[in-house]
Amino acid sequence: MTIIETPRLRLRPGHDGDIDDLVEGLNDWSVAQWLIMPPYPYGREDAAAFIGWSREARYDGFGHRIIADRRSDRLLGCVGLFNEDGAQWELGYWIARHSRRQGFASEALRRLLAHAFGHAPKLAAVCAYPDPGNTASCALLEQIGFQPRGIGVTGKPNKLGRTKVSVYELPRGPLLL
Repeated sequence: MTIIETPRLRLRPGHDGDIDDLVEGLNDWSVAQWLIMPPYPYGREDAAAFIGWSREARYDGFGHRIIADRRSDRLLGCVGLFNEDGAQWELGYWIARHSRRQGFASEALRRLLAHAFGHAPKLAAVCAYPDPGNTASCALLEQIGFQPRGIGVTGKPNKLGRTKVSVYELPRGPLLL
């Protein structure tokens, strides 16, 4: 998997040094409540399994990445692009409490999306499905150019028990800066 960098961030596979930060970040209810996939509570075994999974060359080399501070290499969150059915790409991400409101999510998402569109010529659009109550995530997606497409339903509930999601789409084209 290619390591992607910005002036402040490194988007990379996980390593064993991320375990404590993953456990801390995903046991924070302000993060966990919105997520479907990771278990809650989140243990060291879960983090170790995720790290192994993040190292695999999945989803045409995109998959899960750690969002790390470029200087310290400390985990700030996670981001990933997923293509389960071969047709539609989905963006997922979370940011640790200590990393919020510093522009890290926007910077990481823009860079990963630019990389994806630049390296996957057949990629026509990326979708994201935040909980409608996650207003910060919805605002971030709109800020970087995702277009709201309505409300959908997922097959699995998030930690709040909700299955309704806001549907967002980013078609191929210039990303909003």
